[in-house]
Amino acid sequence: MVPHQGITNLTDRPRRIPELDGLRGMAIGLVVLYHYVKNAVVGTGFWYSLGLAPLRLAWSGVDLFFVLSGFLIGGILLEAKNTDGYFRAFYGRRFFRIFPLYYIWLIPFGIGLATAPPFLQGMFNLHLPLWSYLLFLQNFLMVAQGTFGAQWLFVTWSLAVEEQFYLILPLLIRKLELKQLQCVALLAIVGAPLVRTALALAGVSMGPRCCC
Repeated sequence: MVPHQGITNLTDRPRRIPELDGLRGMAIGLVVLYHYVKNAVVGTGFWYSLGLAPLRLAWSGVDLFFVLSGFLIGGILLEAKNTDGYFRAFYGRRFFRIFPLYYIWLIPFGIGLATAPPFLQGMFNLHLPLWSYLLFLQNFLMVAQGTFGAQWLFVTWSLAVEEQFYLILPLLIRKLELKQLQCVALLAIVGAPLVRTALALAGVSMGPRCCC
């Protein structure tokens, strides 16, 4: 195969866009504000609501991270679309970047599940089956059961979404032409909110309240 112009393989460092560092900083700041200000401050009344009004969209920091990840990963994959070792290089990098730390994080959870004292049980109660965390499927069960599960692991829903994205996008980019990819993206942009609205009108649970 003839490599696409630009990045010749997935091990090359992508061109850095400094402006995206600022967007990452904004996303991190929004997540911090959401957890440590909006959710931490308790109160009622007009001034309370007015003071927290600017933070009502702070949950969007995680969404911004998803958009940035999709843009960067999609760009790398498009530039390496016709290279040899396309899947091997991409999944090799993803595996070593995510899997070791993720499964190391599961080890103290397993220990805490068996040994945590009563006042810490909320962090380790296994509301969701352990296999769902091992297979990055916990986000589906969180929606189905209306819970984020054990506090120790509830933030992993976003990592599960990211892993599912990594399973789908490389295959689409490798197999489809650019115009076909554009059609798929447009269909997803238009179709996703329509499907979500239809499910909500049908009374289907949208899962627990958003949590970064």
